[in-house]
Amino acid sequence: MASLAPGTVLAERFEILGVLGRGGMATVVLAHDRLRGERVALKVLHPHLAGDPAMAARLKREVQAAARVRHPAALVAHELHQLDGHTLLTLPYHPGQTLAERVAATGPMAPESVRVMGIRLAQALAHAHRAGVLHRDVNPNNVMVSDDGQAVLMDFGLARLASASTGHTAGVLGTTGYAAPEALDGQRGDPRSDLYGLGATLYLALTGQAPFAAATPLGVVQRQLADEPAPPSVLRPETPADLDDALLALLAREPDQRPQAASEVARVLHDRQGPESWIAVSDPALPLGSWTVLVGETGEDAGRRQALRVDLGMRTSTASDDLERFVRSRIWGGFKQVLGIPEGITPERHLVRSVARSAGLPDDALVPPEALMEPRFRLVDRVDEGTARSLQTLAGQAGFKALAVRIGAQPEPGPRWRNPWLLALLSLALAGAGALVAGVTWAAVVAVFAAIATVFVWGLVSRPATSTRGEDWAASLPVAFAALASHLAPGHRVEATLIQRVQSRLDRLDAALEEGVAHFTSAAIASGRATLRRLRAEAQALSQDLGQLDTQLQGALQSERPASELAWLGSRRDRLETQRRAGEPIDPEELGRLTAELEDQADVAAVVEALTARRTRTTTQLLELGASAHRARQDLARAVSDDAPATPVLDRLDQAHDERVADPVGPRPARGRTRT
Repeated sequence: MASLAPGTVLAERFEILGVLGRGGMATVVLAHDRLRGERVALKVLHPHLAGDPAMAARLKREVQAAARVRHPAALVAHELHQLDGHTLLTLPYHPGQTLAERVAATGPMAPESVRVMGIRLAQALAHAHRAGVLHRDVNPNNVMVSDDGQAVLMDFGLARLASASTGHTAGVLGTTGYAAPEALDGQRGDPRSDLYGLGATLYLALTGQAPFAAATPLGVVQRQLADEPAPPSVLRPETPADLDDALLALLAREPDQRPQAASEVARVLHDRQGPESWIAVSDPALPLGSWTVLVGETGEDAGRRQALRVDLGMRTSTASDDLERFVRSRIWGGFKQVLGIPEGITPERHLVRSVARSAGLPDDALVPPEALMEPRFRLVDRVDEGTARSLQTLAGQAGFKALAVRIGAQPEPGPRWRNPWLLALLSLALAGAGALVAGVTWAAVVAVFAAIATVFVWGLVSRPATSTRGEDWAASLPVAFAALASHLAPGHRVEATLIQRVQSRLDRLDAALEEGVAHFTSAAIASGRATLRRLRAEAQALSQDLGQLDTQLQGALQSERPASELAWLGSRRDRLETQRRAGEPIDPEELGRLTAELEDQADVAAVVEALTARRTRTTTQLLELGASAHRARQDLARAVSDDAPATPVLDRLDQAHDERVADPVGPRPARGRTRT
């Protein structure tokens, strides 16, 4: 085996210039390729890995898979070589440094530089996923950054080589702190697992530290599975809100709560949108529309709620608050206990249950949000008229004042009086008039009535006016339930298969289209319904493909031996062959049996790799279909609200469909695309 010292020439082609880095699997050296006439990076496997036939076969398949990734931000291997006793890969030479090295040397990157990097890497991942390739180890050591800030992603598809087991589970893949929780739990990853690694990598670039730092690798894993990362803005206050939310969404513990496609990550980062536009195809939701429900506390209940706000730390306590709390907790509580009156359900919990039932969730599925304790708030945001009016009735039954209104509607202006001195003069005038009319005897009585009238009028005119010309007059009120998924109680996350979630998004798109019947042209409605039929046909075909692939993959995995067993079989075969060449007696039947079994396992592994690639492509298409349907639903709602045409929304939906059915690694028939 030739050395890797500078000046060494491998196979009369690669002149070694020096070592670039060392890792657990390989040593990376810089070399001059005499055939290509350029500098290249050689990734030379360590001898104990290079001598493993199963590892060599795996490496060959992974390189073939990664070769399908052709993107400016993807650094993939040129070729696989067996030269002078070395197993090595040739890769394009990148003169920069890894992201980990850059952050260690110069500190965190500027937020906008992180945004640009995130867009570029997400685009590379989107291309790879459509080609059926998972990266499996997105981390700062696999991101190269040039002097001008351009980033590229290395080692596509190679992370599985580091796995100690490739049997019935995916094994622990990736780098501690950057591998997705589902990979740590032994599940087979999908495109959303790569997005977790992307989020952790961008977090380090922005803050200078990993999202789950701990003293030991086990501590890191424990934090990943139990803790939530600190928002990047805590460490970098200048972080834009949308970037802050995006990184937290990428780092969600559950795959369903992350962005559903790398292409969505790139789009949202570019458009600077919030995470409500992309996450969780499994989000429970109320029917979409342009109505909201305004809720306020009644005068009779104001004291109790005021005391609760003090208890929750939403306002400071006063003497009257202390008296209210004493009466409520001691006197009234003791009275109910003596009489055996049950505590019952609070108005707030009653209201939360009403929202949960309207969304088809169990009564205890939602956690009450803090906005529910404000004197006035919007209960929900942008629902259809029927749901809004139903929630108005339910809120009234719970003990609140409620009004269902169309967003953007302008009610009549409220009274504008604000001066208490004017009201005092009015009270005195009424008292004086009463004294003159009724005599001195009745003056005091009239004055009392005048004072009562003043208090009543003051209660009316002290409320703020509700009209704000040119603006959404309710926009300043907090929304209690803007996104139901963010208020799900532990144990009540909506469980559904990927296929069911995509169908749910198509159903919601259908509902949004029907909501717009009165706003869009008949031609647009007809086109939208035709588009929806094509999407349903596409989802149906992809669902069938995914089901068949899962069945085939499980069958293949049952025939695949663990990597540790394959290593033992390979070592035993090599030992027998060595003994045979040395003239020692061996059992030829055992040698033949070992050779045949290793060849069979190589075929099984090839089938597993092919099925995995096809499953990745199909899963990516389903995820992108659900994401585009969700985006179109939101765009249609905005079009209804702004009285805009639906045609651009439907055109984008059609374009996304056309891109999906055009398979990146081979033609795929367009299913059900009969245009009308």
